[in-house]
Amino acid sequence: MIRVHRIPFSTNVERVALAAGHKDIEVEWVDHDPADRSALVELSGQELVPVAEIDGEVVVDSMRIVEALEAAEPEPALYPSELSDRARADVFVEWFNFVWKVPPNELDDELEKPDPDELAVGVLIARTRSWTPLFEAMLTGSPFLWGPAQGVDQTKRGSNAQRVDQDVEGV
Repeated sequence: MIRVHRIPFSTNVERVALAAGHKDIEVEWVDHDPADRSALVELSGQELVPVAEIDGEVVVDSMRIVEALEAAEPEPALYPSELSDRARADVFVEWFNFVWKVPPNELDDELEKPDPDELAVGVLIARTRSWTPLFEAMLTGSPFLWGPAQGVDQTKRGSNAQRVDQDVEGV
């Protein structure tokens, strides 16, 4: 069993939950108050969730945790076994982390300001909404990007697509 420190409703934590559920790995969840992240900092040296404790090692970042779960329990696989498909999955994960997530995160930051910039909010919402059809197009003919079963692509898309829909409602 692994222990995962979380702040409830975090999409980053949801990725780990999806992967663990897919692999039928038991997780002990430790909830933290978003207003007090001191225990997270003490454990991992940083404030972000999730933070996992796996075999005495502290692992940060949702996809590093997913990779650790994959290494610990290879079946059912989240990553494709074919080298070229694995490379595509890795590129997708990196694109997702460093491109797709940027506008929603910037939108959150902007909306938390006392006087959000309405133009910036509009641009960020438009950018985020314009990318959603790309996911839908990639899924044409299959519920998953790489074949007939859930994989790492679904742990990424599933958690954040829902978040984007929630973020832009009522804005």
